Amino acid sequence: PSPSLGDAAPHRARHTSCRRFCLAARRAPSAMVGRPISWLLLGLRASVPGLWLPCAAGQEAWITPEDTLAAQDAKNAAQLYCEGGFKGEVDPEGGRDTLNAAVGGTNVLLEAAKESRDSSELGTKFAEKADPVGMVVGAGGTVLSIIFLIWWFLCCWTACPCCKRCRVCRGRKETKRLHKIVLMVISSAITFAVIFAASFAFGGYYSAVDGVDNMACTVGEMLDGALSGQENPPFLGMLPLLKIFSDIEASLGPTAEFMTGIRTQIDSTAIISESVSLASQTLDLLKTAFDNIPAEVGTRHHKCQFCDVMSPALAQTIDTLNNGVGTSLAAAREEVNSQLSPEMSKELQGTFREAAAPMTELKNVMRDTFGFFTDTDQFLQIRGHLAGDGPQTVMWIVAIIVIYSLALVASMMFAFSWFFCRETLGDSELSNNQGGYYPKYSKVTHRVSCCSWCCGWWFIILAFLVGGIFGVVSNVVSSVCLIMDDMDRQMLLDIGPAFGIDFSTSSGEQLLDIIDQCFVPSDPGANPALLDIIKLPENGTQVTMRKAIVGKVKDQIDAKFEDIDNKMNSNTAQISQNPEVVKLTTMLRENPIDMLMVVDESYGWQNDNDYKALFAAQPLATAFPSSVRCPDGVVSADVPTVGGQTIGGVQSFVTALGAYGTATSVRADCANPVVCDLTKGPADVQACEAGNRFVRLKQQILDLTNFRCDVFVNPTDGISDCDPLDMVASKDPTTGKTTYTSSCMGSDGKWKRKQKSCNLQEFVQYIKEFDTRINKTMTRLDTVVGETGSGISTGLKDLVNTYLLKPIGLVVDGVTCGFIAVTYRRIIDGLCYQSVVGFTRIGQSYTACGVLGMFVIILMYGLWRRTVDNVNENINLRKGVVPDAGAVDMSVPK
Repeated sequence: PSPSLGDAAPHRARHTSCRRFCLAARRAPSAMVGRPISWLLLGLRASVPGLWLPCAAGQEAWITPEDTLAAQDAKNAAQLYCEGGFKGEVDPEGGRDTLNAAVGGTNVLLEAAKESRDSSELGTKFAEKADPVGMVVGAGGTVLSIIFLIWWFLCCWTACPCCKRCRVCRGRKETKRLHKIVLMVISSAITFAVIFAASFAFGGYYSAVDGVDNMACTVGEMLDGALSGQENPPFLGMLPLLKIFSDIEASLGPTAEFMTGIRTQIDSTAIISESVSLASQTLDLLKTAFDNIPAEVGTRHHKCQFCDVMSPALAQTIDTLNNGVGTSLAAAREEVNSQLSPEMSKELQGTFREAAAPMTELKNVMRDTFGFFTDTDQFLQIRGHLAGDGPQTVMWIVAIIVIYSLALVASMMFAFSWFFCRETLGDSELSNNQGGYYPKYSKVTHRVSCCSWCCGWWFIILAFLVGGIFGVVSNVVSSVCLIMDDMDRQMLLDIGPAFGIDFSTSSGEQLLDIIDQCFVPSDPGANPALLDIIKLPENGTQVTMRKAIVGKVKDQIDAKFEDIDNKMNSNTAQISQNPEVVKLTTMLRENPIDMLMVVDESYGWQNDNDYKALFAAQPLATAFPSSVRCPDGVVSADVPTVGGQTIGGVQSFVTALGAYGTATSVRADCANPVVCDLTKGPADVQACEAGNRFVRLKQQILDLTNFRCDVFVNPTDGISDCDPLDMVASKDPTTGKTTYTSSCMGSDGKWKRKQKSCNLQEFVQYIKEFDTRINKTMTRLDTVVGETGSGISTGLKDLVNTYLLKPIGLVVDGVTCGFIAVTYRRIIDGLCYQSVVGFTRIGQSYTACGVLGMFVIILMYGLWRRTVDNVNENINLRKGVVPDAGAVDMSVPK
């Protein structure tokens, strides 16, 4: 959401700071070897809502033309870079040993990060942890190159002819054949060692090239898959995902086609919800009547047996209604209406914006950070410094040292071979005063060895310098690679403060979960769903994206429509013809309620002094189990427990009581007492008096006026009664659909209950008429389901499926992160175990060549001095100069 005007300045500052952070990883392409840890941390920051929010706030469009172009570039780059498949071989164990050796056995960068409390301490801790001796050793090649450069300027003058008198140990020297053989063996060994070291450099070079190519291939495939999607492991792709989110978010707008279509369908199918509600309210009227039988009936030791046997049937009918197609249609309509109300749709739009924000920022970071690789012209230009079409700078660096080293050892071998075979050219005419002659020495050897010695110095300086530079770079990059390779939850907890990430927050916990499940999962074949990992804020708590998007919306609406399908497949009969409904209405129609409002035989009548005398009179005892209905009645056979029984009425008891006195007509109904015949025996008089008391109980119940005969309030005047019994159906000739009047529904689509009391006779008629009320409301429900139900089961369902449920389903199945682990491992293989190891080996090869070069110049200096001194002695003899007293006699006796 856009910030308020008052928050605009700090928001802009946060966004500017964030963009600087996001841009930090994509500076000059030449920094690509140092980028991996930035890639990782940037990607993780963008994956967690609590960390991306300042960055995401500045994004206006979820998908831009730049994204579309980047996706096409990534696809083209993947095809270009991955031609021929994976190149070279990867040796993780050997490569790790090489990386550990490059960092000196201890990853100082990792140790410093673990001990740093924030990013400002990282540099200080690194300086404290770094071993000065180790740093000198790591950069030893560079130090040695400087030393040898200084030494060269101190020693090079000895090669000048004008300075030959400054050479120590001058004079003629004899070299025995055995010594020459030893020197030839040593020089040959050095030659083979140099050739091996040079070939080792080429091996490192080709490994580095393969690693860069494999990394480029992996990044190209990763960016292609991340932006456009991939099949194995399956991932929808961020652009399709954001397109879905964008479409859903747009479709939830108040004037969008989807929402206007929803409102149209909701309004046109309102009669289904109204009909279900009317049927339910009508059944509830009956239930209210059963549940509110006046308490006086019980205190008069009677019970509503009708209520007892009808309540289960009523409950079955209510259950049938609740599980019917009509109720399912209404429930689906209400769920959609609730989930997509103007308020909820606006909230849902916000949910999708929040869900899209981390994906948008992650997409931007990946596009901008890895865009260098997908820009094939730019990348191939940089790669041209390694191999391919271009200056091939690195190859020439390797080739120069190899050519230089081969030329050096070739000149060394030539010098020693000439020395071994042609040290002398024959006897000189100069006498040695001992009957012999001085030999004539060849000048080839000392000239070649001098040249080799001089060039060897620069070879050593160059080899140590380049090897030292490679060593320093390898140390730093190897530290990063080891961190990337060992990355796990605990390491992130240890180094998080050094990189400014607080893992104690909910966002930090999510990042740790992403590391565990996406980057370094325990099951390499797992493909976790990001919807289960990424959490969104909701009412002060954190809920998973799945729950926020799927659980609250898709699953609930899906369940309602699935229920409709199940009901339509299993319930083909109309609800008005349902056996449970027919059974209830039949029992209501054929069994007056007062016929089954009978004496409560569980009461101790025979122990009650007021009534026990009547049980002594057989006619009265026989007529005693009676109802409050005047005539006798037969219960219909379908009534549970009492079906088919004859229930005696009040009239039957009064007739039996007449045998014990004179009948009266003090009441309009049948509950008239008798005037007891006192001439009869005491037992008959007592029975008559007990019978009259029993009749008075019946009178009290018959005279009750507090039975419940509730109806609805007439919506026309808001006062008078309205009874569904009076509802009238008519066909609309225009639409062909049925309309209803006198349905008692208010303008708000609801029914207002009106509590109404009635006497027993009215109550009996009220209950009996529920046969008609239920039939009318159930028939109406069947009618509107047939006429309008497709508007929900098809029209509304298709709308919701097309614009909401199916797109969300694609997101649920497609937003996974299994591809991250595969890509992450391949990047480590290409970058670290091929490229970095290759460059490290190049540096090691240079250093080894420098060390071997030291032996070369030592041998060449010795050979040069020995041969040049002998030649100079010949020259001195020709000039008549007497040899030095300390000179060795080099005569060869004949």
